[in-house]
Amino acid sequence: MPSRGIKTWATGDVLQAADVNEYLAEQVIMVFDDSSDRDSDLAAGPTATEGMTAYLKDVNQITYYDGSAWVRMGTYAEVQAVESRVPRMLIYMEVY
Repeated sequence: MPSRGIKTWATGDVLQAADVNEYLAEQVIMVFDDSSDRDSDLAAGPTATEGMTAYLKDVNQITYYDGSAWVRMGTYAEVQAVESRVPRMLIYMEVY
């Protein structure tokens, strides 16, 4: 994994395959038909790593991997009901 969360390139820099994998491909929201597709695709590689996000088309939800399991991001109403000690941006993402 990269040592930083972002990387900036300058004109003329060579884009390495590792940079594409670590900085580009693994830092987007992946789209799957459902959680079964997500789990089977990631079991085949690359394996899920903490911070990955995935959109599930069948339920119109965004999930994130917390290091041990996929967690659904909550709706605005759910976030309002959570204790204030939980960082709100970690659990709130509403999809329209």
